[in-house]
Amino acid sequence: MKKITSLLFALVCLCNTAVWAQPTDFGDPLITDVSQLSSPFSDSAEGTNIGALIDFDPSTFWHSDWHGEVAGDYHWLQIELPEAMEGKMVLWIKRRTADNDHPSKAVITGSLTADFGMEIPIDTLELGNASSGQEFTTGTWVIPEPVRYIRFTPIDCGGGAGFRKYWHAADINLYQSGEYELYQKLMSDFVTQYDAYLWGEDPNIGTAPGQYTDKGVFRCVPGYSAAD
Repeated sequence: MKKITSLLFALVCLCNTAVWAQPTDFGDPLITDVSQLSSPFSDSAEGTNIGALIDFDPSTFWHSDWHGEVAGDYHWLQIELPEAMEGKMVLWIKRRTADNDHPSKAVITGSLTADFGMEIPIDTLELGNASSGQEFTTGTWVIPEPVRYIRFTPIDCGGGAGFRKYWHAADINLYQSGEYELYQKLMSDFVTQYDAYLWGEDPNIGTAPGQYTDKGVFRCVPGYSAAD
C-alpha cells in the first residue's frame, strides 16, 4: 500500500492547482454591499468612501477621522451580517500603501440590534502584517451566540507612529468558514482528484494496493514518482 504521510506533500500533490491565501478560499464574503458598512468616524476629506473597503481594489481605501472632528477614543467599523449568525469566522484585511496606522489589534463585539443596546463580547484579534501593502487573514474566532451586527474596533496600530486612534485599510471582509473547513476542503479535493482515501486519526492519505500499477507514473512534483 502506498502512503503519503505528509500533509504538506499531499497539498503539493495537487499538481499546481493549490494556491494559498486567496480570501475566497474560505467561502463567499459576507460583506457584499456598501449598505452593510457604517461608521460615524469616516474622515471628512481623505478616504471618505466606506465602500472602498469591499471593492477588492488595493488602490482605494477608507480612512477614519484623522482631522479630530469626531469625538471618541476608538474608531469602530460596524458590519451588518446577511442574517443573524453565530459560529466560526475569519477576518481578512488588505493594507493600504502607507507607512503608519495599520490596525494590528482589534476588539470584536456583536449585537442583534444596530444600536448595540446589548453588546456581546466576541474576541480580540491580533492582526499580523501591519505594514504597507500587506494583507492578513486571521485564525478562526467564534461568535458565541446569534448576532446581526459586528463592530471591528482597532486598539493598536503598526507603524512608527504607534496608535493614534485613527486607522485606514484598503479592503476588509468576513468569511464564515474557519481553518478546519479549509483543511477539510483541501483534503477532499486531493482525495477526489487522485481517487485516494483517508484512514486512521492522523492526516494520512493513501491509495489502494496496486491502484497505480496499471496507470503508469503518478507524478506530483518534478522528478518524483509515488508509484516508484
